[in-house]
Amino acid sequence: TCGGLGPPCRVGESPQQVFWRKGCVPFYVNELGSVDFEGGLSKELLSVVKTSFEEWNDIEESGFHTEFAGLTNIRDSGDFDGNVVAWRDDEWPYASVTALALTIITFDSDGGEILDADIEFNTLIHDFSIDEEPSLGQVDFQSTLTHEVGHFIGLDHSSEREATMFGRSPQGQSKKRTLHADDIEGYIEIYPSKKRSECGARPDFLEAPSEGGCCATYSMSKRSPGFIYFMILGLVFFRIRDRRVLENPED
Repeated sequence: TCGGLGPPCRVGESPQQVFWRKGCVPFYVNELGSVDFEGGLSKELLSVVKTSFEEWNDIEESGFHTEFAGLTNIRDSGDFDGNVVAWRDDEWPYASVTALALTIITFDSDGGEILDADIEFNTLIHDFSIDEEPSLGQVDFQSTLTHEVGHFIGLDHSSEREATMFGRSPQGQSKKRTLHADDIEGYIEIYPSKKRSECGARPDFLEAPSEGGCCATYSMSKRSPGFIYFMILGLVFFRIRDRRVLENPED
């Protein structure tokens, strides 16, 4: 929540691990997909999305898991919009134009509880592939998403070069589809309980795609939300409500 690559800790403030308090977290996929893939959101693309999340769910030593909850017309990241995976074909409004993808986490800055997480892909700049072997110049979508799911659940970048959570990935590399022991160790550290719970009911406004867009209003508690922006390439950004901003190279 503060310190390290994040915003400086205030006087008397100590860094807290960000984490999901509930044992099962639903996620949604934008119904449009991307022009990078034939058919936009094809069955093949949706299958790869699910597989990337399942790679983490298959860690037997932990009961925490994510669950595909359906499609949505929500495309942009925002506060409490239901944990969305989306693609940006038309614009990339973030500082690092070379970033492959971005995971935005909204968390309680006092205790570290994650309240919302969204994953966006930079399809404006990069050409992603879901083929078994990406062509020259293409980025392996599954490897990238598996990395971003690690951020989604609360992991930062790893210093282990072979780990899925290592912060850089060359074009065409597909080995990060499979987790490294370092990734698994980090996951279990955050979620040591083996008890598996049900995801429960999902928000009504995300039940299915709808015409003309949708919106939802949430009442804010006394918790002070913060934001962490994770990128697989380029820079790492951290921002909280008082607009403190810190940008650091990701070497």
